Amino acid sequence: MKTKSFPFAPTAKAASEIVRQAGSLKSAAPELIPFLCGRFDCQWGTYWHVDAKKVLLTAAFCWNNESLRAEKLRRDTDSRSLALSEGTAGHVWRTGTPVCTNNIVRDMCLPRSLDAADLGLRGGIWFPIRTTQTTFGVVELLGRDSWSCDERFMHELQQLGFALGEVGAGQ
Repeated sequence: MKTKSFPFAPTAKAASEIVRQAGSLKSAAPELIPFLCGRFDCQWGTYWHVDAKKVLLTAAFCWNNESLRAEKLRRDTDSRSLALSEGTAGHVWRTGTPVCTNNIVRDMCLPRSLDAADLGLRGGIWFPIRTTQTTFGVVELLGRDSWSCDERFMHELQQLGFALGEVGAGQ
């Protein structure tokens, strides 16, 4: 379990710059998700984008570490749209609050949770990219390790999402 202090401020600054330079959150995803996976030591990441017209989350971008043979998880993720409250990403979208788990089989929706567990992934982090008014998307990060999902960590995830949301709202 990762319990050491996490450098949220520099992560938020660098991630915000990625979004700023890309011009939009969706355009930033191919650089942003691998960056966040590296910072959180994760092997899988997805940017779930809010489609406001359809009221759905769609997987706008998925990334996995080269050592991860994630074809099945990628197919299932790419083919899935989530309604408000569906799956962990949908729950984060509805509530506007991050989720952190040390047991993705228990806390992530089927069949993706079993696909991820088969790959050796145990922990998951989901946080909304949002302003106080609008949620633009949800970041999903899965890893072999787990995190100390304490109150401070959850607050920092929320702040990271707000920092990215403010940049995204300005574009």
